[in-house]
Amino acid sequence: MSQKVKNLIADVILFLLSCLFAYLLITTGDLDKFIATVTPIQYLAEFIAGILFTSFITTPFSFAILYALAQEIHPLQIALIGGLGAMIGDMLIITLFKNTIFDDFKTLEKTFKLKRALHFFHTSHFNHLAPLLGLIVIASPFPDELGLMLLGAGKLKTAQLAILVFIINTAGIYAICLISQNI
Repeated sequence: MSQKVKNLIADVILFLLSCLFAYLLITTGDLDKFIATVTPIQYLAEFIAGILFTSFITTPFSFAILYALAQEIHPLQIALIGGLGAMIGDMLIITLFKNTIFDDFKTLEKTFKLKRALHFFHTSHFNHLAPLLGLIVIASPFPDELGLMLLGAGKLKTAQLAILVFIINTAGIYAICLISQNI
């Protein structure tokens, strides 16, 4: 088994452990204790939740924090501060892990022999849809790494990309907070 496949498997395991840990935080009540502790510095908690919103490994923690914060704080405030954190998180992902992300997706494609199935993604029709799908993925709970790749983050100027991911992440966090208040 190649090193790239091992890295991909490790990433999936980390994500599953992250989901389990976030679930345990919520069900044991430890998350409520954490939120009570950070309430005096709620802006920092909102910002950190935004940063955690961007990576597939930390998204479950972000959801847990956003859920708890939304019970006490106005969703728009959480979304604006969290969106700023998410923008910084996305910019860090692009700066630090750009090549690694693309390698993981290439490894997936080769390992599972998806070349023929993914041929659609290399057509001119998909090239027009890819940025829109990328924006939807960034706003959603799905990993921003995939959205950034679809968006063609490398083709945009840094300032354009920063503004775009701020707006999209803010909208996604706002939606999550609204849903959290109604659960």
